Amino acid sequence: MKYLDVKRAILKVYQRSIIKDPMVLMAENSHARKITAIQCHVRIKSNPVKAIVDTEAAISIITKPLIKKLELRIDSPLKIIVVIANRKKERALGQIHNIPLVIQGILVPVTLQIIDSLNKTLQLGMDWYLMTNAKVDFEYKELKINYKGKRAVAKISIEGIRKDVIL
Repeated sequence: MKYLDVKRAILKVYQRSIIKDPMVLMAENSHARKITAIQCHVRIKSNPVKAIVDTEAAISIITKPLIKKLELRIDSPLKIIVVIANRKKERALGQIHNIPLVIQGILVPVTLQIIDSLNKTLQLGMDWYLMTNAKVDFEYKELKINYKGKRAVAKISIEGIRKDVIL
């Protein structure tokens, strides 16, 4: 009889559902989730532009359709290959120096590499991030910048977007 009680107790333990750590569940389901992008509003030549702040991108990029819309001109040709968000390699069409990008009233001249795309996209990469000493506060959904002693806080949106829509 004593052994039957032990056997029942052991069976009961094995019949309980296993509760997984939330981080394990997130990792298992991550393949079904969309890419998350940090976006903020900036101005270029007084035009409002939605920028993607991408800490995985080494350089800042603007697409050809957006340069046409903003009436910008390529300063110098480039012969570099850029790996874009969908992991494709593309030759940069050129670059534009000292674009007057304004974020929350602070003028930050930026150099952008131009790529061809169907989308009108501005991507601010680590070059811009480091130049402005930017920090993302996910709790308050803010981007804090400190450029040449001037500080600003910009609201950000964190949205799921398809990887092929970025660039």
